[in-house]
Amino acid sequence: MSIFKRKPRIRSGVSRSAKLYQSDDDYIQSAIAAGRYKSISDALCEYVRIGVRVERNTDLGKDETMYAVVKKQEMVVHEGTKHLVEKLSSVDDHIREEMARHNLSFIDLSERLARLERQIAYHTKIATRLLEISIICYGILRHYVLGLFVVRLSKTPFEAYAAGFKKKA
Repeated sequence: MSIFKRKPRIRSGVSRSAKLYQSDDDYIQSAIAAGRYKSISDALCEYVRIGVRVERNTDLGKDETMYAVVKKQEMVVHEGTKHLVEKLSSVDDHIREEMARHNLSFIDLSERLARLERQIAYHTKIATRLLEISIICYGILRHYVLGLFVVRLSKTPFEAYAAGFKKKA
């Protein structure tokens, strides 16, 4: 059982004719008699397809046994993930039911998320600016306190100390 969907093969409109070896012809006739194929044309198409696939795999450095291993791995992976896919499907159904119950849609949710992202960006800018202002205030306060400390140590009037920081006109 393949999880990959393949397109149906389209038969060529061109008819080919070839003489088969007697043993191959007997084998094809016995396969048709056993009911594996409806006609000689179906049998020949299938055997040519198998032969071409084997040839392609040989050109790619693969062999027919590798094809069987890949098919087995594909089946194992499918069987192993089938329950997970079913659970995801049930979760998806549950989410859709809840959204329908609350009269929401994916578009409403995406609009709400976009609005929240814009609000978060705005609040982040404000918080960043407040942090910058607090750092500036801390620096000014520190400078002022150190300035007073220097004034006290040097016993110079504060006006004389502050005069050194005034802009010259």
